[in-house]
Amino acid sequence: MASQTKAQKAPLLPRLFPVDCIRVLQAQFFDNSASPPKRGHSQFALKLFAWTDGNIDFQQPHWWRVVQLLEPSKVLKLAKGKRDAGEMTADQFAQYQLAYEGAARMIEEGSRAWMGHIGSPPGKHYFVGQFVLARWEDEDTLRAVVFNGDSNILLDGFKKPRKRGRIAKANAPKLVALYDPNAALQRQDDIDEANRRGAP
Repeated sequence: MASQTKAQKAPLLPRLFPVDCIRVLQAQFFDNSASPPKRGHSQFALKLFAWTDGNIDFQQPHWWRVVQLLEPSKVLKLAKGKRDAGEMTADQFAQYQLAYEGAARMIEEGSRAWMGHIGSPPGKHYFVGQFVLARWEDEDTLRAVVFNGDSNILLDGFKKPRKRGRIAKANAPKLVALYDPNAALQRQDDIDEANRRGAP
């Protein structure tokens, strides 16, 4: 009982930053089918990492969250509940509805498609207007849209991650993608290279 009370009082983690504040967003796609199923975990998940300013250190993201990828109908059902309870506007619900209809078309076309909430553990606190739509066409082709209020981020450059060591870890991501609209990482690499060479 004490542990439940402690979990309920835990502060909520922050929402995803507004899109215009995000310099770099990394997404990692996981297929957990080889692992024993866990309560509250789906077979597929998208792990998101975001940076807003300063040096982009992949070991220290400014924000991160795991998004469980679910059947689109489950996400739409929760959105309907939020709308009916007055916790979501009609315009916000329309985004979920459009994403759901898009996912349904993708499934009809033979792709796998999911939606997922961006929220805050513990429990199921979901941030209204922040969710993901993902389409998996084959082993190496994934596209995802991160909805964030009135804006969104398209992730369509998913690739297999670079192997570290001879044997890939069982819990390693299957595919990874980067959103870097202003080439922040390239500029950072150029500056680091210039500093190594002692260039002004």
